[in-house]
Amino acid sequence: MKPRPAGSLRRDRHRAVQDGPDLIGRRIGAALIDILVLTVIFVFVAATIGQSEVEGGNASFQLANGQALVFAALALVYYGLGEALTGQTLGKKLLGLKVVSEDGSPARTGQIVIRTVLRVVDQIPFLYLLGFIVMLVTGKQRRRIGDIVARTRVVSAG
Repeated sequence: MKPRPAGSLRRDRHRAVQDGPDLIGRRIGAALIDILVLTVIFVFVAATIGQSEVEGGNASFQLANGQALVFAALALVYYGLGEALTGQTLGKKLLGLKVVSEDGSPARTGQIVIRTVLRVVDQIPFLYLLGFIVMLVTGKQRRRIGDIVARTRVVSAG
C-alpha cells in the first residue's frame, strides 16, 4: 500500500462531505436563522439610535442617513467575525455547516473578508437572483458568488 501524500486525508474527507446530502436546504435554513438574528440587531439599533414609534399596538422602526450604514456594518461584522473565528455564523452552527477553503482547510481571514464583502452583491435585488442561480448551477457544492471569488465552500461541520 502506497503512503498517502501529505494533506490527502483532509482532501478525501472534504470530498466525502461534498458528495454527501444536498446542502441547499440547510444553507437556506441557516440564512433564515441569520436573518432572524440580524432582525433582532436591527430592532435594537433602531430603538437605540434610530426613530421608533409605537402606536395602537404597532411598532415602527426606521434608520435614516448614516444610521442605516451602522446597521449594514454590524451585519457585515456579524457574518465576518463569526466565520473568521469559527467558520460559522449562528445559523450555520445550528444547522451543522461551516465555511472552509476549497481544499478543506479552515478558511483564512482574507477569504472570509472577501466572501463577507461580496454579501453586498447578494443583497442587490437583480443580483440576488443571479446569486441564487449561481448557487444552483454549482452542483452539490452550492457555492455563492462570494464562495467562488474567495475560494471557499460551505460544508457539513461533522
